[in-house]
Amino acid sequence: YLRQEFNRVKRFADDFVLNYAKVIKPKKFLQLGCWHMGEILILKSHNIKSQMIATDQSEDFLKFLKKKYKQNFLRDVEFEIFDIENPDLDLLRDIKMISAIQVLSNIQPEGMKNFFKILSKSQVGLLIIGDMCNHKSLNGETNLSKKNFNWNHPYLKLATESGFECFFIPDTNFSDNDENRGVFVVSKKISEKNHIKAIGNAGVNFSRRQKFFYGNEKN
Repeated sequence: YLRQEFNRVKRFADDFVLNYAKVIKPKKFLQLGCWHMGEILILKSHNIKSQMIATDQSEDFLKFLKKKYKQNFLRDVEFEIFDIENPDLDLLRDIKMISAIQVLSNIQPEGMKNFFKILSKSQVGLLIIGDMCNHKSLNGETNLSKKNFNWNHPYLKLATESGFECFFIPDTNFSDNDENRGVFVVSKKISEKNHIKAIGNAGVNFSRRQKFFYGNEKN
């Protein structure tokens, strides 16, 4: 059932999360913002064996999720409070891969800079961002969207200045705001071979899923 739901999601970023996890096999995987548990659900449904850590700023919401999933296949997921603008370096200990899908555009510019500053001091080797962007942010400028009042952050610039490699691929947008979205793969010490394998498999997976898009009103 979960794989069927995933096949209907018209978003390329999820294919990157899944296929990079298959290639690099992180011991620990952390999802920033776990409102729908989206990335963790996808990885679990595809038998990824990493220890999954779901994070949010709200302790009450984390307690709700822990109670909700304690009797099913997500019962071994760890739930941790995580402030993206003031991240706890200790919580990032031994984390090799992070996903941030439709969450960072809510973060203030100074908080985003601090996040990358702390991230550069961690052992994290891969961060996959799926979020808003535009011409100015791709050119290194931070700017506020006048449509939804979220931020277009300059992820390419932030990542590079923090000692990471980063590349960008346009993604689909299924909202009515008409903003541009993209996938940003932020990495450190990942071989070109593994990048090529993960990117290729993500593209194949996304193209195969598209037959499930038509006539379906779900995202």
